[in-house]
Amino acid sequence: MKGRNGRPGGSFRAALPVVLGFVLLVPALEAGRRQGAQVIITKNDRSTVRGELLAVQENNLIVMDGSMAGVIVSVKDIRDVNVLKKGNFWRGASVGFAAGAVSVTLLGITSHRILGSDVDPIFRKLEREITFMSVVITGLSAGLLGGLLGGVFTSMDNWKICRFDNRSSEEIEANLIPLRKLARERL
Repeated sequence: MKGRNGRPGGSFRAALPVVLGFVLLVPALEAGRRQGAQVIITKNDRSTVRGELLAVQENNLIVMDGSMAGVIVSVKDIRDVNVLKKGNFWRGASVGFAAGAVSVTLLGITSHRILGSDVDPIFRKLEREITFMSVVITGLSAGLLGGLLGGVFTSMDNWKICRFDNRSSEEIEANLIPLRKLARERL
């Protein structure tokens, strides 16, 4: 297909909304109820509280433990807080798919335009269709590979540690700021 300037590329413009629609649809499908981060609080007496961080209220952390009970832990009693940051497979997969598909498709289109073609005019239309199909197939293949790699690398969980023992009030407040963002309820 020809674009506005008579060169091949009109079909790329037709495929672009489909690719963008897919990239925008995946995060919308995964959106759901907000959950707080999973935390392990180690108290000064070495006991631990595990559960979901519900809220950070002034100098207290409110955690729903395994028995579904709310536990209030004062910052004065906390030695450190380990926060599990969950990876997000679908977000990484959609970004990887978009990056792979768009970059390889654009590379294929620009290389075809730069290299040109010395094909007999009778076969030029067939050559354009073959080029279009090869660009689409390699773009989708690169998109699938990028989606797989992006999904795998972003789905890995990691831990963040916030220390509270022997800290000044400014350092404690600085540690509470990211915890407020990770809580289910932002008070």
